[in-house]
Amino acid sequence: MKENLKLGFKLFIITAVAGLFLGIANELTKDIIVENSKLKKEDLKYILPEAESIKDYGYVATEDSIVKEVFEAIGTDEIKGYVIKVAPKGFNGSLDMVVGIEKNGAVGGIKILSQSETPGLGAKIEEENFQDKFKGLSTKDGIRIVKTIPNNNNEIQCITGATISSNAVNTGVNEAINFYKKNILGKE
Repeated sequence: MKENLKLGFKLFIITAVAGLFLGIANELTKDIIVENSKLKKEDLKYILPEAESIKDYGYVATEDSIVKEVFEAIGTDEIKGYVIKVAPKGFNGSLDMVVGIEKNGAVGGIKILSQSETPGLGAKIEEENFQDKFKGLSTKDGIRIVKTIPNNNNEIQCITGATISSNAVNTGVNEAINFYKKNILGKE
């Protein structure tokens, strides 16, 4: 019995010290994490090249909503499109990403701001050759992820070995499209 108490006390000390260090690390890095998940000027140029700045659209997200923030993309004093920040659930947690939708209704581009997917597999969603596949796609019918070579204009081939991550990106894009259609265009 005495041995069990000693072991329990040692385990308590170890977990308390580990928890303290994790708390300190979290406190030191939380501002950096928030800063990394913000839209940068070069990201805006990547997803909507004609935009020069963004203006808050006034959307207030609910806790369970995938759509987190919405901005009007402004260029030479007129709206060039919309930037919709979404956070779909990936394989290892939420992805922070933005979807640019041009004024004409096409996807201007997407950009993954932060992710914690598996290196070498799911993390490939950050590569430009995957993100570029979404550029110019129509928002009319939504976008689908397929495992084979796409047959339709609204299909994108998923990353081999990273179906969940690919589908998470697609979910984010489709949620942004649905928000655009319902809240900005006023369509059901």
